[in-house]
Amino acid sequence: MSIALLIADDHPLVREGLRAAFERTDITIVGEASTVAEALRFGLDQSVEVIMLDISWAEDEYGMADYGFELLSNIRCARPDVAVLMYSVQDAQSYIARCRRLRANGYLVKGVDDRLLVTAVRAVFAGEEIWPGQAPQPLSHRTTLARN
Repeated sequence: MSIALLIADDHPLVREGLRAAFERTDITIVGEASTVAEALRFGLDQSVEVIMLDISWAEDEYGMADYGFELLSNIRCARPDVAVLMYSVQDAQSYIARCRRLRANGYLVKGVDDRLLVTAVRAVFAGEEIWPGQAPQPLSHRTTLARN
């Protein structure tokens, strides 16, 4: 069985690196989003099972904005069943805490080993949480949310 993954990041080189990391695995990239609008549209697609979602997006003339939090909130409201793995260069505890409050399934800092990327996607797909400095944890509220 293949895991259907959406990669949502505005940087082409990051998307390319993620594609390479998931080659020859049981993870199939079913979409790539390079804009906030694409990420929302693809993220609502029922065929997507896991979303790797960047936090910071270069979407306006003022530079980077943390649209990933808004995307997470919108996707979580519409698709409580989808696993969302946040992926960012930021390793600040405030970012991680905000992702937890918004019910992300996990958080990875960009630059982690390819094996960890694959393990993390498999884990969140299986209903576990992945957070920096922690072993995977069962995600008890995911099944509750999916039933509501």
